[in-house]
Amino acid sequence: MWRNQTTQIAKKKYVGSPLQKRNEKIRRAARIAPVRKGEAGCEQFAELRHVMTAADLVANGDTVEVQVSACREPYLLVRDCCNPGHFLPVAIHDIAVEQEERSGLYELELHSGPVLVKPDTLIYWK
Repeated sequence: MWRNQTTQIAKKKYVGSPLQKRNEKIRRAARIAPVRKGEAGCEQFAELRHVMTAADLVANGDTVEVQVSACREPYLLVRDCCNPGHFLPVAIHDIAVEQEERSGLYELELHSGPVLVKPDTLIYWK
């Protein structure tokens, strides 16, 4: 009986909590599976100057300013499940300037909502 009550209390506290919101961001990122630096099949992006990592995006304000001045917008690269070897761009609407302290993840705002990505996630300027 008391376990059922504590479970119900825990569920009520979890709904709408910062932990639930963070977990949703991580799940959303896992669903779209953005491409990360060093992944197999992504070697072609290492040479491009229009590609940077999420960590570079936050750390290098000058590079970002140059890209924005050239009228480019940032996109996440996602594997195209219908065309193996091809990638789809997913528009990034906003970028959180701070890195999460404990996990080192960066928050990006996409059309589908906020996501938390790893620092080596590739960002493509188009």
